[in-house]
Amino acid sequence: NYSAVTVTTINDKINISIIGSNKWAGLEAVGTMEKIVIRNAVQLPLGYPELCFTFDETSRTISEYDYTNASCSKDVIIPNTIHEIPVENIGDFAFNDTGITSVVLPNTIINIGMFAFAENSIANIVLPASLINIERYAFNYNLIGTLVIPDTVKNIRMGAFMGNQLTSLTLSNTIEAIEPQTFYLNSLTSVTIPDVVTYIGDQAFGQNSITSVVIPNNVKYLSGFDNNSLTGVAIPNGVTEIGGWAFLLNNIT
Repeated sequence: NYSAVTVTTINDKINISIIGSNKWAGLEAVGTMEKIVIRNAVQLPLGYPELCFTFDETSRTISEYDYTNASCSKDVIIPNTIHEIPVENIGDFAFNDTGITSVVLPNTIINIGMFAFAENSIANIVLPASLINIERYAFNYNLIGTLVIPDTVKNIRMGAFMGNQLTSLTLSNTIEAIEPQTFYLNSLTSVTIPDVVTYIGDQAFGQNSITSVVIPNNVKYLSGFDNNSLTGVAIPNGVTEIGGWAFLLNNIT
């Protein structure tokens, strides 16, 4: 019984893709009207991991996970390659609210899209050294407690890790901007801001339990520490603007 058999022709070329619940699940064939070459002609086991992902070979992006398929685990291991093509991008909403409990990312991932892993039960995540961009709300509302962001990461967008259970955070030494709500609503008691940071957005570290913080000299825009347990903060001379959410609802006297 096949769940999908697709045959497409483009410029006289044939592509056949078979997805099913039988022993030939995963078989593919490519060729022309005169000749078809079978590819991946092996008897793949039921629930073969590649069949759980919707993957675009051109953009090298996983766009969807078949979480309704009982054969696709809630403990996700993303392969380095699918159909011998490197997996480089996790698309917007790809794993959003799918009920997954863990995910292993390969060392080929460059970009994680908006809401890509949001609203799940992920407790641990290891970000690969290949990673450059983490888009808005990518991991919001999970259960992540410890996070190390590798120095390869250049951009972390708004709300990327809000609503987790962070107690330990190591930031990339190449991130210049900490965007609004990036680490909002966690359980941090301390944080070290890298010297290269020039911008700390509104509510970036809001709703935590931070008791002290050192603001680097390069910071120009300072906000983001509302609803913490700060008793005092030294403002560097380089700061040119302090946001309305900077130190709201702390213990500063």
